[in-house]
Amino acid sequence: MEVDQNSTNGGIPDVLRMMTYMSPGIPIEYYNLIAHYLEEKLGCRVYLIYESRWSGPPHDKTDPFTLGDADIGFVCTPTFPRLYRDPNADVDLICAAPLFSHSKDFDKPVFYSEVIIHKDHMKKYKDFEALRGCKWAYNDPESLSGSIITLKELKKMGANANFFGHLLQSGSHLKSIDMVVNKDVDGAAIDSTTMALMMEKNPDLKRQLHILTSWGPLPIQPIITRKSLPNDLKRSIAAHLLVMHQDPKWLNKLTEFHVTKFTKTSVEMYEEDEELKKEVKGMSMNKQVYY
Repeated sequence: MEVDQNSTNGGIPDVLRMMTYMSPGIPIEYYNLIAHYLEEKLGCRVYLIYESRWSGPPHDKTDPFTLGDADIGFVCTPTFPRLYRDPNADVDLICAAPLFSHSKDFDKPVFYSEVIIHKDHMKKYKDFEALRGCKWAYNDPESLSGSIITLKELKKMGANANFFGHLLQSGSHLKSIDMVVNKDVDGAAIDSTTMALMMEKNPDLKRQLHILTSWGPLPIQPIITRKSLPNDLKRSIAAHLLVMHQDPKWLNKLTEFHVTKFTKTSVEMYEEDEELKKEVKGMSMNKQVYY
């Protein structure tokens, strides 16, 4: 559908196109909730676009924000600094992000990577180092929680992807969880929010899976936008999100997804992710073959 971005009402476009790369790991219903909220507060239609193939726009394609096909985006953490520093990209930050509840942090915009194994293997795998030679699943080579933090932990041990006996790219955190449950692989690193929501939705997972360790904290997934979107509109979107929890109607809906509120973020906050990526430069989740 072609959208007339020039048709505005008091500086607000008739239509905002919101795109998420974070489902199905984080339920699409959560992003529908944000879309409904922004529709009510901004007084415009908000359409939700769902892209499940990648955790962010792939390197070999022009991102939809620069193309003018999307206005607001929910992406994996490494995507924002990559696009923000690209002189050809039209990407900026919405300075607000959700606070997901976690046992380790209640007031910081962070998440963790949960290393999971099947409970039947708890005696065999008492710590991450015991997983040497195992079958390991990861969701996406660009995923901070699924791949990049794993490489960092391997580097700390003086190892690389050859630490694992076999590597499988699952395509999503949910598929990685299924592979561990079905014992197709021995372990995986999973976004802590995805893990918490799945365990709440499927109580059997608590009896089947064991969290071996948690890596982090990691900067929470950012909300990005077209840089060419009017600054007043970008500030308005952030301002509305930051007070969403103050309305009991919306707070009750947020807590269904383990979100306590939205909090302020900044470009500088995501520099930590860039430093982490520099630490693992030259490493990948592909096993190295030596001759």
